[in-house]
Order: sequence, then C-alpha cells, then structure tokens
Amino acid sequence: MVSNYPAAHQKITQSNEKLVIAHRLQTAKLQEEAEGHSLEYSVLFTHAQDSLMTIMSEFKLTEKLIGVFEKRDQLAKGDDSTK
Repeated sequence: MVSNYPAAHQKITQSNEKLVIAHRLQTAKLQEEAEGHSLEYSVLFTHAQDSLMTIMSEFKLTEKLIGVFEKRDQLAKGDDSTK
C-alpha cells in the first residue's frame, strides 16, 4: 500500500481551517444569546451543533491516526527519526 502523508497533512490543515470557521460561527451565535439577544429555538441549529461536535471529535481522531500510521511506516522502513 502506498501512503501519501504529505497530502494527508495538507487535507488535515484544510479541514482544520474549515472547522475553525464553523466553530467561530457557532460561538458568535451563542454569544449573541448570552448578550441578551433572544434567539428562536431551532432544531436545525441544535443538529448543526451536534454535527460540529461529532466532526471535531472525528477530526482529532483522524489527525492522531495519521500520525500513528506515519510513524509505523517510518519505523517499518528503518527510519527512526520520529523519536
């Protein structure tokens, strides 16, 4: 199997940028309500919050797994520079 870790790291970086934007938008909406601006309850917003939380969790897991597999492959090649 051929692994393309530079591409994986690039995709992780791009994904993180999108997650930061989504998190900031969510935080801004919550901050509005905390400042006293009444917001109508929305099942869609609740679902979006749940989805964002799940995606962020899966993102962190994926980020860690890329590192684990990259280190494993480097060790298998005899490259011990990961220490």
